[in-house]
Amino acid sequence: MESINVELFQEKLEKLIKETNMSIKEINDTLEISDNALKNYRKGRLPKIEILYKITQLFGVDMNYFFTDQESSSEKYEYITKLLDQLDEKELIKMEGYIEDYFERIIDRRKTSSVSKDTG
Repeated sequence: MESINVELFQEKLEKLIKETNMSIKEINDTLEISDNALKNYRKGRLPKIEILYKITQLFGVDMNYFFTDQESSSEKYEYITKLLDQLDEKELIKMEGYIEDYFERIIDRRKTSSVSKDTG
C-alpha cells in the first residue's frame, strides 16, 4: 500500500491558502476548526476525513488534488489562458470555432446519454 505524501499535502494546502482572498480566521470559521488545527495541518498533520472534505469544498478541489500531482482547476485555467494569450487574432478566431465544436459534442453526448438512460 502506498504511503501518503504529507509534504505534498502541506505544499498544496499552503498554495490554496495563499491563492484565496480569505483570511485565516475566515478559513477557520468556514471549516469550523480552531486556529491551532489549521496551524497543525499547515505543519504536516493530516486532518480527519470530514475536515479534509470541508477543505476540498472550500477550495473547489477534490481529495486527489492533495495527494497527487493533479493540478487544481485554477491552475488549469491559468495554463489555458497563457496559451490563448499567445495566439494572434486569426488563431483566436480559429480556436473559438474548435472550442464551440468541442462543447457542442459534449452537449450532444449528454443528450444521447440522457435519452439512453430514460429508455434503458
